[in-house]
Parts: sequence; structure tokens; C-alpha cells
Amino acid sequence: MELYNTENLIITNNVLIGVRNKNIERAEIPDIVERIGKGAFKGCRKLASVSIPAGVSAIERDAFMGCEGLCSIELPEGITEIGDGAFIDCISLESAVLPKTLVKIGNSSFKGCKKLARIELPEGLCSIGVGAFMNCDSLATAELPESLTHMGAHCFSNNLSLCSVRIPEGIKEIAENAFSGCEALTNVEISEGVTEIGGGAFKGCKSLKSVSLPESVDRMGDSAFYGCEALETVEMPKDMSYLGYSAFGGCVSLSTLRLPYGIRRIGAQTFSGCALLDDVVLPPSISEIGYRAFEGCKNLSAITLTEHLREFDDEIFVGCENLYFVRVDTRYALSANVICTIPYPVDLTIGAGVGYIERGALSRHGNLYKVRLEQGITAISAKAFAYCINLCKAEIPESVVSIAEDAFEGCDKLEV
Repeated sequence: MELYNTENLIITNNVLIGVRNKNIERAEIPDIVERIGKGAFKGCRKLASVSIPAGVSAIERDAFMGCEGLCSIELPEGITEIGDGAFIDCISLESAVLPKTLVKIGNSSFKGCKKLARIELPEGLCSIGVGAFMNCDSLATAELPESLTHMGAHCFSNNLSLCSVRIPEGIKEIAENAFSGCEALTNVEISEGVTEIGGGAFKGCKSLKSVSLPESVDRMGDSAFYGCEALETVEMPKDMSYLGYSAFGGCVSLSTLRLPYGIRRIGAQTFSGCALLDDVVLPPSISEIGYRAFEGCKNLSAITLTEHLREFDDEIFVGCENLYFVRVDTRYALSANVICTIPYPVDLTIGAGVGYIERGALSRHGNLYKVRLEQGITAISAKAFAYCINLCKAEIPESVVSIAEDAFEGCDKLEV
């Protein structure tokens, strides 16, 4: 027998708090109800339709959790908040009509609604909670209203059909993993006003080919675009200051990148595995490059280590099989043995800003093939190039007034 009459509903103080029979298939909520309480229909797997009256102002936590037979829902005007997990795992839910009065969508509200294909978010909505639309496999578009000011972590993550999204200017930070795993996402529009791309925000968006970041963006979190395998171009704002750990790691199609002029730090493994990256210009503002930042950039052929660099790991160029031309404008790159750890033939230019070559700076660098000192270098200290056994040519300018006797000791192939 089909159960749908109001006798199955438990109502206390105008709050619907539960049902007497979990096998209920239809529910007509009476006008006296002002709130649908916590877990009111939780686990009513056969519930296929529900009629909610205009007087209801809130859908509380887990209200319809696990209602596997629910196909559609229309929320009346007057509702301002959808509670955490309100429709979580409603696996048959295909459409949801939201009221214009809605201000907040709670954490995991529609998580796991795998058939939800489209939802219109009303103008006036201010907050979308953590994981609110996570694992909504059929959701193809997400039109975020201009009124939106907060997006929780994982809010749209793992939506396998989502292909387009526009971030409104009211959002200051795109939350961690907000769109991670959205494998069909091809179009992302980020409005001026966004200041930070959170960690993993677009991680694993395998179809995303290009991204243009507005000038307002200052920071990019760890793994922000990690594993975006189709990503070819990124337009970055000129005043951006920070790139996080593995921000573009595994972006195997990324070939060209112009780093912002104001950037000060490149995190560890930021470009790790960017096998096609062959053109990188480091701006003079950079002071730190993290561990293995360019690991596995097999096409990278030339790099300049700029004058303000002070901190970097020895292994920043591990796996850069074709890195041949290196220019150094900072003495710290020599003293930190960065050049010595490039395991491939290197044609090295040392800029005037270095001043002089310190004792043992490049000693025993077996793959140093050629070195060119620019006018302005004044001295080459003891054992500076000692036992660089493959060093064939050294160009020394007239400005060098002092060369230690053993500066090139053991360089048997050298022609000066």
C-alpha cells in the first residue's frame, strides 16, 4: 500500500522531526510546518515525491539524507538555508528548484546526487559549503551568482560532467580542491577580485587547456593545477608573488610560461613533470626556488638564475635532460652547487653581477663543457674550476685581474 498521508509525519512545535514508517513513498507536508527538522526523512529510500508548503523557512541537517528514490524537489520561497547533508546521497535526484530567498547551502548538502544534471543557484545566495555538490556526476554547468562570497573546500569536486564555470568577483579565494577531479572541465572564467587560488583548486582537471588569471590574484596554493594534463597556456598576473608546492606538477602539455614580474618564491616541485616546458623566464624579483622545482622538465634547454636569488635546493633541475645553456647572475647559485648537480653537458655564462668566482665554486663538475665570464668579473679563486674534466673552453674577460694558480687544475681538455 502506498503511504503518503500526513498521519505518517511526526510534527512537534511546528517542526517536522520524523516519520513513523520509513517505507513512505509520498509526503504532503501540512501548512503548519515551519521547519523540516534534522534527519526528518533520513533513510526513507522509497520516498519519490514530497510537497513542501510555503511557510517552511529551513531544511535542517540530513533532512532527506539517503532518500534514494527522490527524483525532484522544489523548495518554496521563504527558505533561507539548506542544512548540512540535507540531500546527501539522493542518488535519483535529477532536478532541484531553489528559492530566490536562499542565502546558504550547507556542507555536503547535495553530495553524491549522481543524477543531478542542472541546478540554478539564485541571485542572493552568499555561501556554498564544504563538499556541497561533490560527486554530482551529471552536473554539467554551475552558474555561480554574483552575490556569492564564500565557497567551501571540495564544493564541486569530482563532478565528472562539469564543463564550464565562472567565478564571480565576490569570491576572494577559490577554496582548496573546489573543482578538483572535474575531468570534463574545459572553460574556467575567473573574475577580477579573486586574490588566491587555493591548494588543489583545479587539480586533476584533465581537459582544461588554458587559464587566464586576473591581475587581482596574488597567491597560488599547493597543487592548484596539478595533473591538468591538457593545460597548454597560463596567463599569470604581473604582481603575483607566490607559487605553491607542485602548483603545475604533471602538466605534461604546458610548453611556455611567463612568470609574473613580482613573484618572489617558486615552491618545491612547482613544475615537476612538465615534460614539454621549454621556455621559462625567471623574473629578477625571484629570491627562492624550492626543491626539484623543475624536475623532469625534459625539454627545458635554457635558464637564467637571476641576481636576487638567495635560496634554492641543489636538485632543482633533476631530470632536465636537455638543459644546456645556463646563465648565472647570482653568486649564491655557485656556492649552493646548483650548477654542479645538473648531470648533463652545460654551457655556462656567469654574469658580471657575480663579481668573482669563489674558491671551489664549480670544482669537479664533470659535465661542465664551456664557461663564459662576462666583463665585470674580477677574480677566479683557488680550485674554482678544478677537475672539471670535460671543460673544453673558458672565455675570460679583461676585467679579471686575478686567477689562482690552481683555479683550473685538472682541466686537461681546456682551451683558454
